Amino acid sequence: MPSSEVVETRLDLITMQMQQLAEIVGRYTVSSISDPATEQSNYALIQALQSDLGDFDKLTTAGDILTHNGSAYIRLARGDSDQYLGVSGSALTWKDLVIDLASSQVAGVLPRANGGFMPSQNAVSLAANVAIGATGTWVTGPSFAQGSSGVWLAWGTVTINAGASSARVSARLTDGTNVKASTTTTWPSAVTPAVVSLSLSGFFANPPGDIRIQGLNADSTGGGFIYNQSGQGKDCTLNVIRIA
Repeated sequence: MPSSEVVETRLDLITMQMQQLAEIVGRYTVSSISDPATEQSNYALIQALQSDLGDFDKLTTAGDILTHNGSAYIRLARGDSDQYLGVSGSALTWKDLVIDLASSQVAGVLPRANGGFMPSQNAVSLAANVAIGATGTWVTGPSFAQGSSGVWLAWGTVTINAGASSARVSARLTDGTNVKASTTTTWPSAVTPAVVSLSLSGFFANPPGDIRIQGLNADSTGGGFIYNQSGQGKDCTLNVIRIA
């Protein structure tokens, strides 16, 4: 095959790569192949382009990225499915996504406010019965010392012995100043034992005191919080979590 045909065949191959090689081709001047006197120059040009083409041949696997390290083109293999493309110094690199709830706010995650928040649930339960000894007096059952800043979600259930038939029993969820939920019930006279379970929930913003569930008996002094009526030891439990 004549040398001019070799040059033309190779030039056809180069043409298909022109879009990717635009930056490289710009560094060279192509001489007319119709002039035999310039065939040697064209051949040298082809060799130079083929040398640069080798950089693009570095991409061997689906997902590969061609990048530059400041002196040469290099292959960056694809990362894992849970990684993102980041920068380390001046180089591209795959990084693991890390969500630090204690120091950052991330979309889709409960936000952090001044002072941070505890993402885990805090649960407190009475470890012994607590008597409600005075009629009409609020007595504290399970409570949690959460501090006085932030927004808190609290919920819980208490089991109270009414002490007598037809006794009116109440419960409230409070921080000592603000009552966020309350309920009351009257125990039927024909039912024994006179035990009732009450559930409450609510939000607190910058609570001035410990979040707590309190109980009150309007008619009897013989009742109180029962911590283990079920045998599970969690019959009077308060759950608290900071959400902002």
